[in-house]
Parts: sequence; C-alpha cells; structure tokens
Amino acid sequence: TLGYPIGADWNYFWKKGIVKKPTVRVIVVKSFQEKIFELSRLLKEKSVTLIYCDTIRNGKLLSNRFNTEFIYSKTRKRLELIEEVLDKKGFVILSRVGDEGVSLPSIQRIIEFDFLFGSRRQEVQRVGRLFHSLYEGEHIILMTLSEFHSYKKRLYALMEKGIEVKLIDKTK
Repeated sequence: TLGYPIGADWNYFWKKGIVKKPTVRVIVVKSFQEKIFELSRLLKEKSVTLIYCDTIRNGKLLSNRFNTEFIYSKTRKRLELIEEVLDKKGFVILSRVGDEGVSLPSIQRIIEFDFLFGSRRQEVQRVGRLFHSLYEGEHIILMTLSEFHSYKKRLYALMEKGIEVKLIDKTK
C-alpha cells in the first residue's frame, strides 16, 4: 500500500478521518544506557511496536538484549519476517530499511532509538508508518540530552505538519 504524499496537507486527511493524528513524545535522558533502560520500560507496555535503530551495531545490541530480530539491509524476506516477529513478540527492531514502503495496519506504536541525525525527512517517514495503522498511534523518540541539542531540528518536520510534540525531560 502506498502512503500519502509527504507534501500533502495532512490536516485535510485528519479532518476527513482518512488517517489518525498520532501522539508524539520525545523522552530525553542523560546517557545511552538510560535510553536502553527507557526502551526496556516502554516494552513492558503491551503494544505492537516498531523500534527504529539506524546503527547496525546498536541494532544488533538491542536485538540481543531484547531477544528479538533486527531487520536491516542483509535481512532476507524482510516484510514477512517483520510480520512473523510482530505476531510472536509484539515488537521488532528495524534499521532505516523500514523507513519507507512498510504498511502494517496492526502497528500501535513506533519507538525511535537511533536515527539519522537531524533528518526531517526520516522523521516524517517514520511517523507516516502510523498512518497505515488501524489505531491511533503513538510515536516515541528516545534522545540523549546531547542528541536533543544536536538533532532537535528533526522534530520541526512534525510540528510544521501540525503534530504536537510533547517533551519529557528525564535528565533531572
């Protein structure tokens, strides 16, 4: 299934009920280890979840830590494997191979653990995975304080589209 064009007026689609506006939270933590802890906490909440992790090394680390598949460029039959793992585990880890062309109506939540720096395009693509969902989706971005200061511009892409971004500061 093809998604709606990035340049389209998303408000039109929301008003017509064609897609549901997702809830977006940015959780800012102090360190990489705290990002892992936060991800662990979030995965205790039962929700069909795509976890995005751009870095292959970190994707494999998370895959081992949470005993699930990491889908990346070398993975064969990606879509079939994603669906199979979601049915079994309820969550799967994807590299940027899942940024586009993935339509999964069962998705309830997206968690971004690792991302392409300040890429606004990638941010819009990832939140767009929820537009294919049957649910009012939740989009969570985990950032260290350093990442937030360096790459918060990626969040502007969502705000420009009329999506409220709620900031949760856990650095204190």
